[in-house]
Amino acid sequence: MCGIFACFHNEKIVDLSTSLKKLQHRGPDNYTLTLLKNIMFEFSHLRINGYGSQPLISGKWYVLCNGEIFNHKKLENDLNLVPPPNSSDCWILPYLFENYDWKDIPSKIDGVFSMIAYNIETNTLYVSRDPFGIRPLFISNEKSVIYLSSELKPLVNLKSVDWVYPGTIMEIIPNQPILYHKYFHLSSPEILINDVYYENVYKIRTLLINSVKKRCLSDRPIAALLSGGLDSSIICSILSKHLQGQQLNTFSIGIKDSPDLKYARIVADYLGTKHHEIICTEEDFTNNIDDVIKDIESYDITSVRASIGNWLLGQYISKNTDFKVIFNGDGSDELFGGYLYMKKAPSNSEFKQEITKLLNEIYMFDVLRSDRSMTAHGLEPRTPFLDKEFVTYVYNNIPIGYLRSSGIQIEKQLLRQAFVDYLPKEILERKKEAFSDGVININSKPWYKSFNEKEYYLDIFKKHYPNNENIIKHYWMPNWSPETKDPSARTLTNYS
Repeated sequence: MCGIFACFHNEKIVDLSTSLKKLQHRGPDNYTLTLLKNIMFEFSHLRINGYGSQPLISGKWYVLCNGEIFNHKKLENDLNLVPPPNSSDCWILPYLFENYDWKDIPSKIDGVFSMIAYNIETNTLYVSRDPFGIRPLFISNEKSVIYLSSELKPLVNLKSVDWVYPGTIMEIIPNQPILYHKYFHLSSPEILINDVYYENVYKIRTLLINSVKKRCLSDRPIAALLSGGLDSSIICSILSKHLQGQQLNTFSIGIKDSPDLKYARIVADYLGTKHHEIICTEEDFTNNIDDVIKDIESYDITSVRASIGNWLLGQYISKNTDFKVIFNGDGSDELFGGYLYMKKAPSNSEFKQEITKLLNEIYMFDVLRSDRSMTAHGLEPRTPFLDKEFVTYVYNNIPIGYLRSSGIQIEKQLLRQAFVDYLPKEILERKKEAFSDGVININSKPWYKSFNEKEYYLDIFKKHYPNNENIIKHYWMPNWSPETKDPSARTLTNYS
């Protein structure tokens, strides 16, 4: 995990470093500034694998990457290359640009990344992001100057800031229109639907286990967040089995007597993890809202609610432990249609359309919780449910009828079946609970009901990012739910 920044212009670049050291929380171990004629690179590094500094250089290519390349060994073998001593998994990237067409490179990578590649001979910039936007990247084009940054913070004084969109690579040549190439699409027409139920159960199990294993690539200690919900519990169970001989450390948070604390304890006891409980008060949540909005760079109501607990967990882990790599269970509800409102989908096609929308927009919502709540404290998140191969299989191969639940049937039946022997019965039968709801005492009024959230969050955001309100395209809200104006599942008519 790291912070990357670039400033690209057809004229001579000046040193901007005095105003740009705003990403070092993403990479507290090392900082470098590289100044070339037409471009400036800034790199803040959290060492996870190897000691590789950046930009990565080979011949005419300079590359910055915030990410993990899980298939770097395969890429090395394909090009008959041997990694230098103590290199990181990203070292291979400039060699990809030397050997392949720029449009094909992101598709060859199995990993999570935001990437900036510069050809010094042609003065051309290539900018790309992983399929679901797990690693963030923003772009601004003002007065023919291109700014790129892992976060909004260095761009706060610029007005024309937007996301670098997931699954896309751009070619930027001075004084020419930017070329966009969409390299990843959820739909793969060549993949056939598999209507054999238990083959899908086996495939889900196999692919998710592989996803967790490949994300264990780390020289730094690993831990996991555990809410006691189905998704984080599955990830913790897989990790516990994979870390043979090592006891997994798990972390949960909540107000005293909250459901998440109760169920996380059940899972931790079942798996034999070394479990850490962080007991908070309502004041802990409300007193940190300003810092959370500044760090996650969003005013979306459900994103702020869900991020506060994770942000407090990240703060605790950073201050009290040596763990740097933190696993989570995010992304499952978007992929499997696990939100309670999804039961209201009028048809299978509309259910599928909603999954498509949720996955295409996850970079603006749940991924913020995954990434920013941890990186704000110098920690690296790992999100196995958003593995490219896993998502592609579930989205393209599994019939919608196997994903949908109706009436009193609990959601995500296929996923529960795939890991029926990995979890205690209480967790397999626990219904979906929003993280911001699960951390409160079920008998108390939610902490976020004590003020007008929409106005309050937006005011705080505009205080920190006065020019960037357009970054949030719309508020996250449940579909097919006219009875509520609140994103909490507890306000839905089918919550019981």
